[in-house]
Amino acid sequence: MKQKFCLLLLVFIFLLRFCSSSMAAENQVKLLVNGRELKPDVPAQIIDGRVMVPVSWITTALHATVQWDKDRHTVEINRTRELASLPDNKASLYPFKEENGEYDGFILEIGRERKYFDWKNTTGMTWTPQLYSADIDRDGQEEIIVILVHGTGTGVHEEEVHVINPSDFSEIAVENPLDIVKKNLETSITRKGQEVTVRIGLGDRTALINMKEEGSGYWFDNVYFGNVNHFYVNGNELRADIAAQVSAAHFVGKVEINYRFDGERFTAEDIKFTAYEEDWYDVSYEVSGTGEGI
Repeated sequence: MKQKFCLLLLVFIFLLRFCSSSMAAENQVKLLVNGRELKPDVPAQIIDGRVMVPVSWITTALHATVQWDKDRHTVEINRTRELASLPDNKASLYPFKEENGEYDGFILEIGRERKYFDWKNTTGMTWTPQLYSADIDRDGQEEIIVILVHGTGTGVHEEEVHVINPSDFSEIAVENPLDIVKKNLETSITRKGQEVTVRIGLGDRTALINMKEEGSGYWFDNVYFGNVNHFYVNGNELRADIAAQVSAAHFVGKVEINYRFDGERFTAEDIKFTAYEEDWYDVSYEVSGTGEGI
């Protein structure tokens, strides 16, 4: 009899825990903000038929501030201003959160619709995100172009671009300009005595940049294109500039890339290299097949 009682008690405890867990699970609510799921330490749930959510998590996700005034028994919520906007397109860009000197995640708002994007940008006021609207794919409808800055400083400036279809927030791919440079340019740095020659070849045209060995304490083994890049929107054209670096402190020119839409993504339509005009080196050009310099 005692064994049966113990067995029934264990079954009752198990059923009680199971029912409690089931009810708790049923009362929990998945929390989505602009399509991104949040998992707060206090989960959203249904209490007495009403949906309760942690306000601090919601305001953080919408980049608003929340303050509790105990003297007035008041909760005050204020929305942070947008970082960039296009009033004619009713488009605005808001940071999702800010930490460690950068904005981590963004909310793009177009009209009454919003979507979260996993983008980053430095928090420096000089390099806030840029918004443009232009018909850069030539389909008769303007796209939203977002230009972001990842990092900037002495000898470094890294930008990235995102092209958004405003009708459905889908992103149109843009070929990485560094991949374009890698596929189309041939470069070298050679030393002969006190002379240093930088060669940058693009198609049938090669730039020859001649300088003295003492011009730098350390020359790279080859031309480097990864530290400084910019994106621009000019009219209905998307362009990228990539700086050509030959030492830690020296840049000798830039590669200019004009993009076109090939039906699936934006790729290079036109590429050219332009040497900077400096008094510490000489620039000449060779054209292959002619045996002549320029």
